[in-house]
Amino acid sequence: MTIPKAVRWALVAGAFRSGAALAEIDYRKTASLIVRNVAVIDGRGGPASGLTSIRIVDGVIAEISPAIAGGDGTPAIDGGGATVVPGLIDAHVHLRSTPGSVFRRDGEATYRELVAAQLRAYVASGVTAVVDAAAPLPLLQSLRAYYAADGVGPAVSYLAPVLTPEGGYFGNKDLRDAAYDDMWTPIAHESEIAPLLARGADIGQIGAKVMVEAGFGPIEVWPVFDRAARGEIRAEADRQHLALFVHSMDEEEHEMAFDLRPRGFMHAGYTHETPSADVLARFAASGAFVVSTLAIYDMALIEWDRERLDEPWMTRAIPAAELATARDDEVWARAKTKMALVNSPKWVPEIFVQALTGLFFNEGAFRSQLESSGRAVRALHAAGVPIVMGSDSGCWPVMPYMFHGVSSVREVELLNKAGLSPLEALTAATATAAKMIGIERVAGTIAVGMRADMVVVDGDPLQDLARLRHPKWVIRRGVAKTPAEWLATSTPLFPPKGP
Repeated sequence: MTIPKAVRWALVAGAFRSGAALAEIDYRKTASLIVRNVAVIDGRGGPASGLTSIRIVDGVIAEISPAIAGGDGTPAIDGGGATVVPGLIDAHVHLRSTPGSVFRRDGEATYRELVAAQLRAYVASGVTAVVDAAAPLPLLQSLRAYYAADGVGPAVSYLAPVLTPEGGYFGNKDLRDAAYDDMWTPIAHESEIAPLLARGADIGQIGAKVMVEAGFGPIEVWPVFDRAARGEIRAEADRQHLALFVHSMDEEEHEMAFDLRPRGFMHAGYTHETPSADVLARFAASGAFVVSTLAIYDMALIEWDRERLDEPWMTRAIPAAELATARDDEVWARAKTKMALVNSPKWVPEIFVQALTGLFFNEGAFRSQLESSGRAVRALHAAGVPIVMGSDSGCWPVMPYMFHGVSSVREVELLNKAGLSPLEALTAATATAAKMIGIERVAGTIAVGMRADMVVVDGDPLQDLARLRHPKWVIRRGVAKTPAEWLATSTPLFPPKGP
């Protein structure tokens, strides 16, 4: 897949920072509305309230009371005893990626349509805010243009720049190639750290991302920053007042990442091991947030359970082209081979890697990784570490199953399966996620003065989180629509011409 020309125009000099208090790209439309006859799970740790009403004025919650009067012309909807929860927040997505595009070879127009459809799918799924965990500059420019044209999507916070050593994870041609060739330039020398962070310091991000990834298997494949470089990254981030978020997946990598004093670990990891007591204590003492990303392994299991693709909540939100790709046996085989090749040292013959692919990428392996990572999330949670919902949706476009929107809802369910209570899982996807991002004063809970981003579902999701799969309405800044109505809107993602 080539980078659309209409994206490339955006790679120009200039600052994005507008002086606003929040580092977000956000949906512009607002509305006034009364939501009647609903129970409220406010995201602050308590159970559902008794039936009440919510008054929204210009996209902000103005009143919550059973006695809200109408008659002033404000539109109203009757929940009929439904439950309202805060809009979900997915703290780890990759909007740049359209699942399976490597195999479809999407052209520019198709790519634009799919990314816009995926943005709508988030809102239709009840996800009203996301963190793009590796945002290239052209994407950020395009998103700003899209939202300025009233495009539908979640509020977008982002991590930029991405720091990785030359030849490291997403610092080498095999991983960047046509899928991510607009990613931030890898670091060849420590002298490049300060300028790169400075280049990212003016774009309104919530922090920079640092790759601490040597390889997903038992053999180290990619170089990582040494201790001196990690110290320089931390020192320069302090000078520039930037938070750091890290990609690290196993205990050894997590221990290296502590040198960076990160605000967040973007993966729980631990797919083949158990967290030690010492490292659990370090996590707890650090105050860092840990993003779950269990969906990586669960969604891969769709290969052996294709019926999941026929479930209405999936077919509603996933673009038809992506569904078709995920139903193709050849795509799954090619995807596994591609993943095996890029995760193998160059000295291993390609024919040998291809022959052994099935030994490492199979149903049992993914189930084992899901269970192992789930145990780590449970252990981290028990140690007092704040757990944040993040799905890694999009991830790498060679993966045909990391769908935007539905993977976020599935991640909430997986947190519950890992051992968090339904209320704790929902809090990880709302209030705790908002706190990690720094938007807790406007999002993540339902209270007077907060943004009117809410999901209305039948029944009590604290009794069955699967109810989140089927919203009656999703309310975005006071605009209430059914999932089908959100999906039916259409705004071009990118300007048709460059400057």
